[in-house]
Amino acid sequence: MSGKGRTAMLVIHGIGQQNPFETLDSFTQGLLPAASILFNCKYDLFHRQVGRKGMSDWESWQQYYVAMDSRTGPQIDVYEHYWAYRMTGKATLADISDWLKGASRFAREYYNPAKGGPNLRERARQNKDSPLNRMLEPGSDRLHSNCYLHLLGYAVPVMLPLMAFVEDVLPANRFIKWLYKSVSGRLKAVVIDYVGDVAVYTQTDRKAKLFPVRQQMLTDARMAIEALLMDKRYDQVIVLGHSLGSVVAYDALNRLHKAPPVLAGDGCDEESYRRLRGLVTFGSPLDKTFFFFQADVKDDQILREQILVHLHSFKQKLSHSVRGAERLPLADETSGNLPDVTWINFFDCNDPISGHLDAFDVDNQALTMGAKFGAAHVEYWKHPAMYDKILRTFFKTAVALDPALSPKRRAAGG
Repeated sequence: MSGKGRTAMLVIHGIGQQNPFETLDSFTQGLLPAASILFNCKYDLFHRQVGRKGMSDWESWQQYYVAMDSRTGPQIDVYEHYWAYRMTGKATLADISDWLKGASRFAREYYNPAKGGPNLRERARQNKDSPLNRMLEPGSDRLHSNCYLHLLGYAVPVMLPLMAFVEDVLPANRFIKWLYKSVSGRLKAVVIDYVGDVAVYTQTDRKAKLFPVRQQMLTDARMAIEALLMDKRYDQVIVLGHSLGSVVAYDALNRLHKAPPVLAGDGCDEESYRRLRGLVTFGSPLDKTFFFFQADVKDDQILREQILVHLHSFKQKLSHSVRGAERLPLADETSGNLPDVTWINFFDCNDPISGHLDAFDVDNQALTMGAKFGAAHVEYWKHPAMYDKILRTFFKTAVALDPALSPKRRAAGG
């Protein structure tokens, strides 16, 4: 970073019933104290807006942002990309079941040490993961591969109708019926609102009714990123995504990596691409959605499988599971627009949705946030160590030149 201009950070929220500007609020409140300590400066906050070209829905949210201004520290503008309204009520239980079963099939192939895959059992021992978390990994032994996603893929569509049946045969006591409906209704809402978001987003069949939803989400995200890249106030742009938002962020960057910009002719040239300096993911299920995109490839479709790998090639490692690539190799000449992007992935072993991303070339950073199993998925926003790592990675010049920060203090985290 040159330090002459500003930095734009675009944060993309994850699954669930998000409201506008909640993501902006949470991230800024976590970033502000970390930046103030690390750069030894005072920040003033301003609510600002900027005009955007085009008539897409994304601009109504993208034009508003929080500016962190300081006389001595780096100038940072925080934006959010809001997409939750596009997903409401789109997924059915059948969609969710298909996603769970499809992702599981490829996961068991990928995580097979006998075929060159990562040995999750050994990694779990080294990380001293809890037995519950080990059970929810996708393929280190028989229990792993059958429990994670695959078992749920059959259990979810059976469980929910069974719950409805039990609801009908319960005693006539109003309190018992009310209590049961409250519990079962909440469970149904969680499955549809949370897992359903993933099922909708991973729909790649152009003939399916959900495919246009994913396409519009990706177009919105890509245009939001391009708008920041074309804004010459910024020396660098960093895209950050939580949970499913990390998948949206990755896919939007992957499209920029592979194709001319949507806003071609408006200034998104090679210089603009260079402003995209970072991708940060936290609580990310990217490996799991990667499995889904590969799940429907037949054994004899050697070229098709390689094409699918190329279509999701941004920072992707060459998959050991690509069958027949040595016999009939297909060279990829469709990619390469984003050469200088640094990617950091944060995960906590008590977050079953996230994990060490094995299929991509990424700096995996394990966190110990102290939250219980499952609850860790929403604790990243409050974790100072994550923000400190982000700032140290993308503002190296500002940290190195600050005379108030001695080497000893830097090593202690400010």
